[in-house]
Amino acid sequence: MTKRIAFFAEQAEIENFYSLSIESPSLLEPHYNIGRGQHIPVITNGDERQLQRVRWGKSFSKSSNQPEEKNDNSTLLEKALQRCIVPISGFYIWKDDRKKDHPFFVRMMDNSTMAVAGVLIEEGENLHCDFLDREANTLIQPMTARMPLLLNKPMADKWLDGETDAHKIINEAKSLFLITDLTVLRVSKDANDLSNNHKELIQPIPK
Repeated sequence: MTKRIAFFAEQAEIENFYSLSIESPSLLEPHYNIGRGQHIPVITNGDERQLQRVRWGKSFSKSSNQPEEKNDNSTLLEKALQRCIVPISGFYIWKDDRKKDHPFFVRMMDNSTMAVAGVLIEEGENLHCDFLDREANTLIQPMTARMPLLLNKPMADKWLDGETDAHKIINEAKSLFLITDLTVLRVSKDANDLSNNHKELIQPIPK
């Protein structure tokens, strides 16, 4: 399960990639260390495509000591109110999920924004989004078993339109974004602390 991301995309890139117009640039406020439970930008397709901010992950009481559910893709699709795309600039991973070690930041080799397949889920009066994932590719697999389900533009369009079977898109997307498309950067342990939010968090440091 993806637990930490960064988002710092330019407005023009998002508008051009998703063929939409963003009325409120504040929705694109950069954030270099976003965790589950925080609000993130998502793209939905209704009468027209729009960008909005939605809570990432189900809301739960910290006093309940109940961990958040870990749902697989099939379970998330069963719960889904609507498909969405989550634009991210990259995501953090930790080797063997050891959160006290140095994290690694994964981003596109060409620094473009990633399009993650997501769903909106309505529970009671609350709406949240979650990411679909896939088996990690050969670049990421030595550190962690899973990675976000990344889509290229044609697949992102199909995902948002909602007419193509979701499992068909998921299976086709498994062959996308191989070792030559992504880069993995060892970054500062400062990223382990969610209260830290600055550009230097994603700067590579020597291994």
